[in-house]
Amino acid sequence: MMQETCDIGRRIYDLRVERDVQQGELARAIHLNQSVLNRIEKGTRPARDVEIRAIAVFFHVSTDFLLGLEATQYPVRADTPNYVAETRAADAPQACTILSPEEDDLLHMFRALDPRGQRTVQGVMHVEQAYLQAI
Repeated sequence: MMQETCDIGRRIYDLRVERDVQQGELARAIHLNQSVLNRIEKGTRPARDVEIRAIAVFFHVSTDFLLGLEATQYPVRADTPNYVAETRAADAPQACTILSPEEDDLLHMFRALDPRGQRTVQGVMHVEQAYLQAI
């Protein structure tokens, strides 16, 4: 069991470093105390199912990847290491959408906003969508 915990913690740590996400940023985003996340990454505390799901959603990877059941995240072009693979439940189980670096940056900026800021951005997007549908 400890080996599995260490593997999950290591994968979470590696994703954070690869995506340049601070431990506190991830902890806040998934509503977890930073000290708890630190213990998960070190392998001294197992991650709960809900925490694994939240981390997978944050990083746009599958829970299978975090659990070590997939050899890689998703096929991503080797010449674009910053692209992010996102699983879409409505699509086929292995389907993914590749986000451009600009889209990935926008997603990170959106997640960094407080709820009021997120609602504002969503409102602007809804207005723009309505405009595009009207023309």
